[in-house]
Amino acid sequence: MKNNIKTKFPYIREENIVEMIRDKQGGDLEDEEWQRIISYMYNEKDASALTARIQEAIHKKQFKYAQ
Repeated sequence: MKNNIKTKFPYIREENIVEMIRDKQGGDLEDEEWQRIISYMYNEKDASALTARIQEAIHKKQFKYAQ
């Protein structure tokens, strides 16, 4: 995660990186970020299945709050 932040923001200060990581650990991840993490941690088949389940959970949560 730290490397991804440094790549996006090459001149960012260390304390800002730490703060951004805390935010992301608290659930402030963009779709691209959590998908990249899953792809890194799991083989292709498992990553695909897990991604689908997470997207379904996100959809259900959004639908619940929309009502």
